[in-house]
Amino acid sequence: MLVTHRHGVSAVSRSPRAGAARALCVLAFAAVGLVGCHASPDDARGQAGELANPVRRENAVLNLQRLYAKALADHDGNRKSAAVAAIADASVVPLTKTYVGHPEDRRNGLRILQLLAEMRDPRSVPALVAALDWRSQVSEQHAVLAAQTLENTDIPADERAKVAEALVAALGKIHLSRPIDAQMRTEMIRALGKVGDASPVDSPARQAAVKALSELAVSNVPGVGFEERRLAAHELGIIASPRSIPALIECLFAFDPRQPSRLMRGVAAEGLVRIGRPALDPLLAVLAGKDPAATDAARRYLAALNARHANALSRLTPDQVQGLAATYALGALGLPAALDPLMRETEADDPHRKLNAAVALVRLNLPASDRQRVRDALTRVYKELGSVAGSEGVQMRNQLLVAMTHTYDDALVPFFLAQARDTKLPPQLRLSAFDSAALLADRNEAKQMRAIITSEPKSEDGGYRESFEKSAPMLDAAEACDNELSCWIDKLGSTDEGVARKAAYMVARDGRGDAKAVAALVDHLDDPKISVRLAVVTALDHVAVDGSPAAVQKIDAMHRDEAGRALWAQFSGEALPTAARLRARSSSER
Repeated sequence: MLVTHRHGVSAVSRSPRAGAARALCVLAFAAVGLVGCHASPDDARGQAGELANPVRRENAVLNLQRLYAKALADHDGNRKSAAVAAIADASVVPLTKTYVGHPEDRRNGLRILQLLAEMRDPRSVPALVAALDWRSQVSEQHAVLAAQTLENTDIPADERAKVAEALVAALGKIHLSRPIDAQMRTEMIRALGKVGDASPVDSPARQAAVKALSELAVSNVPGVGFEERRLAAHELGIIASPRSIPALIECLFAFDPRQPSRLMRGVAAEGLVRIGRPALDPLLAVLAGKDPAATDAARRYLAALNARHANALSRLTPDQVQGLAATYALGALGLPAALDPLMRETEADDPHRKLNAAVALVRLNLPASDRQRVRDALTRVYKELGSVAGSEGVQMRNQLLVAMTHTYDDALVPFFLAQARDTKLPPQLRLSAFDSAALLADRNEAKQMRAIITSEPKSEDGGYRESFEKSAPMLDAAEACDNELSCWIDKLGSTDEGVARKAAYMVARDGRGDAKAVAALVDHLDDPKISVRLAVVTALDHVAVDGSPAAVQKIDAMHRDEAGRALWAQFSGEALPTAARLRARSSSER
């Protein structure tokens, strides 16, 4: 090993080639007094030593980028391998000092940040914090890179508060809605969520993250887009601090101003589910109309809807909107402690509140001893909704029939069959009841359904036999599999959409708590057909009584890979709260 010193900088080379170059440089210097000897391009420590020289800095950074990229590629991306770590050990601190000490060199500073982003080394935190102090039209991209790197770096515990403070300050400087502003805000929100999640409960870093993200999630500040607000709510859910409950409750009513029917409800419910039991009482307060902020949020939502849809929803009241949001979140939370309040809500005078409470009952994670009580409440509410006049009453009863199917309660099949046989009912209810029965029917019940089909007049005679006959493939499957779980697991992959849906329902009916059933449902979470996806995810929620890390991981990956697609938009409202429930069931923290 040869070591040369110039201007107080040491450059260490361990390669024969670099050593020879050093020797020649030393000899030349001794012979003719040459100055300005360069480190070998392949000598990481030597290149790091040249960063302080403004003339040589650019080549030094480029050489370090090349060396690190090659070492990373040669070692399959393993940053902990000895060869890769050696380059980082030689250069991270000099790179960091150079960035902090020379803010005027923006071009090389950006290159340094790009290299630090690849290294993901905690020793670079001072440079990343400095980069967050961005200047308009000068260093926005520096701040973006810094935030991205902080999200992917294991920040030392004693530096998290400083990082959180810098991220909050950087966010506070964004006042416009340029594309770069949206990009900065997005990356900083993600980084702040990572810092908050990694920090202990009630630590300054977590408190700062929760406060800033809460303010962003409920922000009405011009320039803050709906997607950025939704991302802030999502990060709040990951941190899962009870301090964020008020903001997440307000997010149950949050909407896209450009499209008021586009809600943040699924993400908000996911966050509340992650928090768990502390969210129960605040949600019950919303249900009782005792949360002024929720009431105001409900009024804003109604005003936006009515303005966009010419008062089509003017009959709704803030109480009804609050009831819908609260019961949705309570159902997503799934705690047995919500049973009694929801049962009382099913007795409300307002049919909308009655219906929403009944739907929420279906989603509670209850012991078998409560099934009869829930069954009685559901059938009672269905009957009472018959007094609601016109198409609205039909739609409400139809919604409840669909929800009742998700109890996977075989004792409800006779009820569904009775509705399908009742020729006095509106066709929509008969058809919906028949579909519900088909989804849960075993071999014997399938035979009863074929008898209903045979006795039903054809359409030309005023009946609906042709519509009933569309369920024939599901009935064929029921006669083939009956209650054999392995047979239904195999049929999850059926190319027939109806049979695949039925398979998910039957796996839920007969496979509660079965590990093979859970694994099979996880495999089919990403089915390309939305109806099958929804059937699978709700079945998984019922079957995975002890949670499913595999399901959570897959839903998280789908969230990342499919965000912005129409399929994910349709799926996320069920998938995200379900993932949160599955996570909670497999965690000892709840």
